[in-house]
Amino acid sequence: MDILKSSRADLCKWLSVDPDLILEKVEDMITAKKYKEIQKQSAIEKKIDCLLEFIVEKEERCKEFLEILRTVQDRYPQLQTLFGESGKGDVHHCVQVDGGSIAIAPFIRSSVVSDFNMPVNIKTSSVCSSNKPMPSSTSADKGNSNGQRGNHFEVRTTNGSNVVAPVIMTGKVGGINMPINIDQSTTSSRSGGACTTSGPEKNISIEEADALVPDKMAFLKASQPSLVQKVKNIGPLTDQILGNGFSDEMVSNIRSVEPEAKQMRKILEYTTTKSVAMKVFSALLENEPYVMKELVEDYSKKYSKK
Repeated sequence: MDILKSSRADLCKWLSVDPDLILEKVEDMITAKKYKEIQKQSAIEKKIDCLLEFIVEKEERCKEFLEILRTVQDRYPQLQTLFGESGKGDVHHCVQVDGGSIAIAPFIRSSVVSDFNMPVNIKTSSVCSSNKPMPSSTSADKGNSNGQRGNHFEVRTTNGSNVVAPVIMTGKVGGINMPINIDQSTTSSRSGGACTTSGPEKNISIEEADALVPDKMAFLKASQPSLVQKVKNIGPLTDQILGNGFSDEMVSNIRSVEPEAKQMRKILEYTTTKSVAMKVFSALLENEPYVMKELVEDYSKKYSKK
């Protein structure tokens, strides 16, 4: 009963993702009168709150409801934080990366984390001459008053690899402090070969792309299969092309289809003039820089041979 009362606000949010499912599960527990009262509520969270108000009135209902919640954690994954106090077994999260990435990836599952403090300072100036793991690891037992057992995470990196990706699954966090400082000017040797890490890959500029692709319409036609398959950032793309050769009706038609592949195909269908092709080309460069870098360079190689 106490855990439901203390987590009532969180449960209203979590269960609002699919209120019909949880109401179906508790149908045998509640009276017809109460069910009608719940359905009369205007907002979804109010429906869940009305349900919880009825559940917490009796201890037996609370126990039965908690058992139901245990069975629907796949649908409501945040419920896992509700049962983090049970202490049944350890949670072990291990991340290992190689070949020039950084790995700091804690997995924390707890009902309450009072303060989470994890300063990260990574310097990759040393030379790694073998494939032997060089761990950048830590572990956490961010417990609570009930003495939660091992929430343990372990991170291993090799050959100058770095990743910062904490996973925190908790209902309540008092505060998070995670200053990150990464010095990534590294030269490492791996299995006898040299590997130099000099920061993120450079995007292709508009000027470079213009020089490599003089005919934007021809590029879009030749790259259509790859664009349809790889472009995912459709929302900002359609926002940008609105008014630039695309009417409100066209953009509405694009947004009305799913998934992204069909939307991208629709954009290309509407690209019927060279001026519009230039606008679409520029928008793609801005919203999908990595995809466009690859496609422009591949197209340029084929085009230069002709």
